[in-house]
Amino acid sequence: VGFIALLGICIQNGVILISEFHHNMKAKFSLEESIFMGVKARTRAVVMTALMASIGLLPAAISTGIGSESQKPLAIVIIGGLIKKTVISNYISINFVDRVFDTPMSYTSFENLMASYGYAIQIYCDFSGYSDMAIGIALLLGFKLPANFRTPYKSVSITDFWRRWHISLSTWFRDYLYIPLGGSKGGTWMKIRNTFIIFLVSGFWHGANWTFIIWGFLNALYIMPSIIFNTNRSNL
Repeated sequence: VGFIALLGICIQNGVILISEFHHNMKAKFSLEESIFMGVKARTRAVVMTALMASIGLLPAAISTGIGSESQKPLAIVIIGGLIKKTVISNYISINFVDRVFDTPMSYTSFENLMASYGYAIQIYCDFSGYSDMAIGIALLLGFKLPANFRTPYKSVSITDFWRRWHISLSTWFRDYLYIPLGGSKGGTWMKIRNTFIIFLVSGFWHGANWTFIIWGFLNALYIMPSIIFNTNRSNL
């Protein structure tokens, strides 16, 4: 029943969004204006209906724990993820981070620094928020998904960070790219080569832009000391 309700909500909001987009186009608004007004008009409704759907699943969610490690009710996991994604992340992005990043010279160095920290909070709440919602709803439907974030900002090193951050993505790259390339079995040179390959591919996966490629290159570079001095894990 919960799944059908969620599916119905998605279809309903999709149909209304298309209808409003069509209406705005007929009213001679530009394509960009039509998309913006349609999305803006439906955002609040989508958030509210998703929240209502989560509340509608409370009876089953309250009686179901998330697992032996943490017995949080699933309602807390789902609604907590919704709050992280749609309230904290979106609010920080729209009201502070985007404004500073759009015109950094208009703000002080301290405000630029705070925007950088704000972006770290924004991206974590965005990614972990939708991950929490997916994990919670999947468990209600009988599917068990692994944790995707394990307090990454408590990491003690860059390699520790990547074991805790976006675990599903890093695990996929490890299993389907790093290990098939030889993993860590071919000596230091192969570890260095394979690490650069997976991070460059990861950067390209995030976006077809040179900034993402540079991002991948820098992350691989930061991991080099742990590989060269053999402080990284060597069981791959």
